[in-house]
Amino acid sequence: MDGRRARDALTLVHAEIDEGHRNFVVDLGEVEFIDSSGLGTLVRMLRAAEEAGGGLCLARPTARVRGVLEATLLDSVLRSHDDVDEAIAGAASTTE
Repeated sequence: MDGRRARDALTLVHAEIDEGHRNFVVDLGEVEFIDSSGLGTLVRMLRAAEEAGGGLCLARPTARVRGVLEATLLDSVLRSHDDVDEAIAGAASTTE
């Protein structure tokens, strides 16, 4: 996830929050590279979701992305799931 895609994703989350949505899943199954902009955006997306009373989970992180999350210790903050359906259930469970 590069800087442009990261900004687009954050803008989308804020627009969805404005529409009343509060739980989000970010499918990383096709993401082979994530830089500091992408990591920062994921954290900002999580914070925005939580401030709206919801949650955010990651789905299908590739091995490279999972390694970056682990190396930066963000795996303890950003919950990951191997499957999109599991991530959807995980995001919804943060508000129960």
